[in-house]
Amino acid sequence: MADWQIRVKALLVGGVEKEFQIGTQSDETLGAFREKLADQSHIASSKQRLIFRGQLLRDNTRKMGDAGLRDG
Repeated sequence: MADWQIRVKALLVGGVEKEFQIGTQSDETLGAFREKLADQSHIASSKQRLIFRGQLLRDNTRKMGDAGLRDG
């Protein structure tokens, strides 16, 4: 069950911006979150760059809550 809903804005080829809402939990890893985003966006997790508050989130083993992400 997803405790959080995270809103993600994706910048696609050609400058098109698209928004996705992903259900997740604070203890889910960034890698698992990337896979959920890949399912909805059809952007392979290996092609994604997650940026939060100006910081590139690279460590797929880091938990969502530990990375500072919050519900919303």
